[in-house]
Amino acid sequence: MSSFENVQNIITTNMKYMQESEEQLRRKLLFETIGKIIKKHRKSQNKSMFALANECSLSRSTWYDIENASCKEPALATYWKISEALDIPFDVLMAEVRETLGENFSLSGLN
Repeated sequence: MSSFENVQNIITTNMKYMQESEEQLRRKLLFETIGKIIKKHRKSQNKSMFALANECSLSRSTWYDIENASCKEPALATYWKISEALDIPFDVLMAEVRETLGENFSLSGLN
């Protein structure tokens, strides 16, 4: 392999890494935003994670993971259950997420 090809491979690898990192950052920002909004609504209702998790048939650890953005791949149904437990229509919850993230935030390119 020539020096040029070696440099080209390094650049290609770095570009892939940078792209993956950007995707990871956007995903993290999305999950953190959703978690903060859920926590804000829960606290404003003076309810515990335990009570709400029981109400919507989720484990307390799942609820905790959602609020703290440590859930790897949360299902849409999980967010739906949480919105019902908080007595907030799902579309209203997602609109708040969109408003918080801003119009320039995009999920395009996320896997």
